[in-house]
Amino acid sequence: MTNNPSPQSLCGGAQSKTYMKKAGKRPTRISLSTQLSDKNYSIGKNLKKSHVSELAHRVNSSPGGLTLVLTSHDVAVEDFCMSNCGSHGHKANSVFIWVGNSVTQCPG
Repeated sequence: MTNNPSPQSLCGGAQSKTYMKKAGKRPTRISLSTQLSDKNYSIGKNLKKSHVSELAHRVNSSPGGLTLVLTSHDVAVEDFCMSNCGSHGHKANSVFIWVGNSVTQCPG
């Protein structure tokens, strides 16, 4: 059995608390929410950047929430590895981050 690290420890738990305290802010609270998987590739395997935003907003995260979109090795997103390996964006009160899988799509 493997002990998985907490989200707080992955994000520098004690370190972020120190920075927030020095800035006069309350510590950030991280909680995990809904996880969705689009195993049927509802939009296809060749995506535009706008498709990534569409996928992110299917989660309906709460205000202040952050959605993480991870694409599979067999999903191509426009300009991936040519100008970026991921991106971020927002819509209304929802923020998202997209990270592509570079294993089979990026040279070198």
